[in-house]
Amino acid sequence: MLDILLAVSPDLIFAVDKGGNTVLHWAVAYNRELDTITKLLKLHPEALRAKNEGLETPFHVAVRNGYDNVVKLLQWNLNFDEIVSVGVLA
Repeated sequence: MLDILLAVSPDLIFAVDKGGNTVLHWAVAYNRELDTITKLLKLHPEALRAKNEGLETPFHVAVRNGYDNVVKLLQWNLNFDEIVSVGVLA
C-alpha cells in the first residue's frame, strides 16, 4: 500500500499533520509492520528525530504505546543519548 501511495504522491513521505506528526509518527502509532517502518526510515531518515506538538519523536510514541518490536527497530537508528532521554534501554 505504501508503495502505491508514494507512486501517486512521492512528496507524501514529507507530510506533516496539524499536530506536527510525520508519516513515521503515524506508522509507529498504529504499530505498522516493521518493513513499512523500515521503508519510511530509509526514505526519510530525518523523520525519526522529528518532534510533534507534544514534543514526541516516533521513538517516544513507540515507547509510550509499549511497541517493543518498533522500539528495538528505532533504537538502532538513534544514539545513546537520544535513547536515554526517553528513559528506555530496550
